[in-house]
Amino acid sequence: MTNGFGLDSGEEVWKEYIGRYVVIYPSMHQATFSGKLTRIEDGYGILHPHISGHYDKEKGLIRHLVNEDSKVDMTHLVAIEPTTRKSIEASCEFLNTQTAMGLEKSKIELEKSKSTNN
Repeated sequence: MTNGFGLDSGEEVWKEYIGRYVVIYPSMHQATFSGKLTRIEDGYGILHPHISGHYDKEKGLIRHLVNEDSKVDMTHLVAIEPTTRKSIEASCEFLNTQTAMGLEKSKIELEKSKSTNN
């Protein structure tokens, strides 16, 4: 059975990824999900650990691996790509740096606009 994108949506196809770190692209209009695929339940991939984030007032969104289950709907799967824990951690670090740089730039621009308005 295909899911409209030419990928088989049966759980048999995904079994080769169980126990591996993966990036899941559930549809072309959703964010990706990354983590270790531990099992498949009723069309959902269970990631543990997985990327999550929390908001920090000073640093913005901080992404990191969390040791909790996350359910990802795989019935409209576009792609699944193997990766490594190290790669996921590096991605989190990069995104956190980009967020911090963006916040710093916003603060500088805000200060400039305040000084030109006075």
